[in-house]
Amino acid sequence: MRTSEQRWFITGASRGLGRAIADEALRRGHRVAVTARDVAALTGFVPADRVLALALDVRDRDAVFRAVDAAAAHLGGLDVVVNNAGYGLFGPLESIVEAELDEQVDTNVYGPLRVCQAAVPHLRRGGGGRILQMSSIAGFVGSPGSGPYNLSKFALEGLSEAIAQELAPENVFVSLVEPGGFRTDFAEARSVRFSSGGTPEQLAAVRQRLASFSGRQMGDPKEAARVIVDCAALDDPPFRLILGEDAAQRFQTKVDFLQDELEAFAALSKTKPLAGSAPLGLAPFTRPWRK
Repeated sequence: MRTSEQRWFITGASRGLGRAIADEALRRGHRVAVTARDVAALTGFVPADRVLALALDVRDRDAVFRAVDAAAAHLGGLDVVVNNAGYGLFGPLESIVEAELDEQVDTNVYGPLRVCQAAVPHLRRGGGGRILQMSSIAGFVGSPGSGPYNLSKFALEGLSEAIAQELAPENVFVSLVEPGGFRTDFAEARSVRFSSGGTPEQLAAVRQRLASFSGRQMGDPKEAARVIVDCAALDDPPFRLILGEDAAQRFQTKVDFLQDELEAFAALSKTKPLAGSAPLGLAPFTRPWRK
């Protein structure tokens, strides 16, 4: 893995954590291709001569492949891919509209899938690399009113867990980044959407919860970016990078809950196999990306 000068491709880099990651990578001397739907928003990066700005909507498969190929050609290959583009769709059960949920999944799940499919051949040709999937603690812990967003991030985590095992033998390592609350504009009106179904009363509690911490999140995005760029340089990177004390606490609470459930209902889990039956043929969960 190149550490002195890496070649980065970052989606959703006009603001928030994507912007912070790009700034930190540039500060360390790397070269970076940054993308956003509005290329005019990709300004002010320093030094400018180490940046390639590309317009990209990750919902457009052909555009994804063109952007990744253009970045690899301009930079001379790729070392680190950051799937950051995405948004949050919120609303309780009865407010969820399937067409809106389709758009959420198209951006938050299919978008990273397309980028990975376009980028992996370039990473492979370079002898390996890193894929950083910007998930969320919401990809591991569900919350009332966050069902649509939870669905998209849980799906991204399942996809990432599978491809991490596929790609590790080729020295392509996938890491899920699971931030808690960081002081970006994620919870602001331009970054979130609310399901259009249901009643105002049903949505009120969700809106109030997001508004209550918008601009008051615990985490510093610059510190998050420092840790993420550090992670990309590790020979033995984590599969799950839990970012922030609030995320770590929520993660641990759920792990404890799962362990308690497993132990409490162990007798129900251990059913006797039918005569002549065969196992599923799936290998036990392993960590082949660990050296």
